[in-house]
Amino acid sequence: MDLRPSNYTFTINDTHRIINLGYLIKHSCSISLEEFMAYEFPNFDLCTLLKELEASFSITTPLPIKREIIFDNKPPELQINYRNSFSEIQEALVFNRKFYKSKIANIEVEHQYCVLPHNYQGKGILSSLTLRSYYLLFCS
Repeated sequence: MDLRPSNYTFTINDTHRIINLGYLIKHSCSISLEEFMAYEFPNFDLCTLLKELEASFSITTPLPIKREIIFDNKPPELQINYRNSFSEIQEALVFNRKFYKSKIANIEVEHQYCVLPHNYQGKGILSSLTLRSYYLLFCS
């Protein structure tokens, strides 16, 4: 995991990469994801985070996965929803994170919900992903 600070500009190519990863992009504002990222979360390499999420989580389930990026600029927030179509809790894969701006801190992360299939719990998958997302958001 490369943890060196860097500048990053989110572009239309990143949006296409995210769509190619299988994400549905939803928003209720009139700006594009590129404009939103540039203004609200500059230097945040969302595409790299989603690729790491994919690499870490897709191997944990043979079930279909629903992927969503939801953003809004009033108030500024970005949400990642990633879940499989489980029928039993032991096979559940759910990852929901919300990034938002607050008056207390410039950017905060709300770890809304996360569960891995039973066979993958306790193997350190979340630790490395949490460290990387923190770095991509706050140290770039």
